[in-house]
Amino acid sequence: MSATFCTEVLFWLEEDFEFTEREELEQRRHELTSYYVDRLYAIVDQLKSVTKSLEENGSRDGVTQYKGGKDVPWGTAIVYALNNRTEMHAFLQCGDIECSNNRAERTLCPGKRHTQMMEFLATKDGFNGFADLLTIYMTCRLMEINPYEYIHWAFACAKMRLEDYRLATSKETGTTTQLCKLPRPYKKDGEVIGLYDKDYVCWSDKISWQGLDVWSYAECLDREYERLKPEFRLPEDEDDYDEDEDEE
Repeated sequence: MSATFCTEVLFWLEEDFEFTEREELEQRRHELTSYYVDRLYAIVDQLKSVTKSLEENGSRDGVTQYKGGKDVPWGTAIVYALNNRTEMHAFLQCGDIECSNNRAERTLCPGKRHTQMMEFLATKDGFNGFADLLTIYMTCRLMEINPYEYIHWAFACAKMRLEDYRLATSKETGTTTQLCKLPRPYKKDGEVIGLYDKDYVCWSDKISWQGLDVWSYAECLDREYERLKPEFRLPEDEDDYDEDEDEE
């Protein structure tokens, strides 16, 4: 059994499990997929023992890291597999994790294509902000959610939380606090503090953004759909109407 064969079987199994519920998926991965993952790493360990140019390169999260191996055809692949042993086993434990990161890499393609269109992003904060927006946009696309509607919903909820915080603070201090100010870098101890620096404090940091993520918005849409579904129910005589149409 070769490493290539084990890898192909892993993708074949995942294709068969594509429309499986989470609990059943985790059970099938435990019963079937884990065997081929173990066989794959048994081959990796065998190749590691015969690859003399491998060198230890510290550790990460308790896993020994390696480097080298470029003098043999399989060296780069072995180093990658050894350094990511924990990550390669993670999908066996959780049904929400996919077998590969192909979907994530495809999601990054639009950002890669935009690299030549970013001349207007002249600062580090500008690039970080663009990356945040693109992450939100692509996450919404993966979940089949309208990005504009989600951002509008998230900021509408945030504004209500900010207003509640402002009113509570005003009652305690007796003064009205203006929270929604234009975010901009400022100087601290003679150094410019950017919007993404850990020392930067923004008005939005004063509230909790928990429950305003894309997944929470999707759950809200599902609950709203269930609430409104009776209003869109077809008439009781729908079947009779369809039969009459068929007869004509």
